[in-house]
Amino acid sequence: MKDRFERTLFYLVVQIILFGLPPLLCAMYGAPMQIYMLLPPADLCVALIAGFFFGKKNGADWLMSICSTVVFLPTGLFFYPGDAVLFIVGVFVCSLIGVLVGSVYRRRVR
Repeated sequence: MKDRFERTLFYLVVQIILFGLPPLLCAMYGAPMQIYMLLPPADLCVALIAGFFFGKKNGADWLMSICSTVVFLPTGLFFYPGDAVLFIVGVFVCSLIGVLVGSVYRRRVR
C-alpha cells in the first residue's frame, strides 16, 4: 500500500498546486467572475490529464482516482460551495477515465 501511495505522490503534489493556487490567487486579487466560471472545467481537465499520465506510467490503479478526489475536497468545498458535490464526483470520474485510458495506452505501446 505504501508503494502504491508513493507512486501517486508526485501527481498529487501537482494536483494540489493546480487545484488550490488559481482559485486562491483569484480570490486574493479580486478577479472577475468570468475567471471563476473557467476554473471548475480546468480542474476537471487537470484531473483527467494527471490521471492519464499516471495510468500511462504506472498502469490502472484506482487509488489515484480516490487520492485525486481527496486532494480536491478542500478546494471544492471552500471555493465552489454550491456545486461542490458535483465537482467532487466529476474529478473522481475524470481521474478514473484518465487512469483507464492511460493504462490502455500503456498496454498498446508495449
